[in-house]
Amino acid sequence: MVTIETYEKKAHILELLKIVQINRGSGYKSVKELEETLRRHTVFVARYDGEIAGFVAFRMCPLEEAILVEEAVNHFEKRLTFAVGGHLVGSITLLVVDREFQKKKVGSKLIQKVVEKLNGKVSAVFLQSWNNPTNPAVEPLMKSQGFEPWKVYENFYRKHKVGIASQCPVCPGICQCSMTVFYRLLGNKCDE
Repeated sequence: MVTIETYEKKAHILELLKIVQINRGSGYKSVKELEETLRRHTVFVARYDGEIAGFVAFRMCPLEEAILVEEAVNHFEKRLTFAVGGHLVGSITLLVVDREFQKKKVGSKLIQKVVEKLNGKVSAVFLQSWNNPTNPAVEPLMKSQGFEPWKVYENFYRKHKVGIASQCPVCPGICQCSMTVFYRLLGNKCDE
């Protein structure tokens, strides 16, 4: 049974760091680093039969902060209807499910909670997926939750010198992995 709860630093941070380090393979090396990211986000934690199984961190932000590729920003900016007060969209920054709990609807429940929280506040939700060849593909999960892949950027982290480029546990040296932009429209139609 999957249950979702709101993140509480004291109760969750050590478990979340362990899940990120084991299942994501790079990035956060200390509690302080992970706390720095999570403090700017809304975070939900998933439990499966009482054990912490994964988490999602997301926020509302301008479109250009949600997508790191100018081409994608230009594409969506012309097509989305933005809420009064700015070009805010939802941005899923971290979605991590412990391998032990994958294929048990943990990721689906986390995504559903994000969409529920953001519906009516933004016109779209984005996720930029690091396509790590050693981890299961995120595409089936995202598609099952109504997200569409927009485009795959080959060698994205090397070309754009983004965060994990020098820390990839899969690639020797600089990361050669690709990145996929996923999106889901909320309440507004895209004029494509």
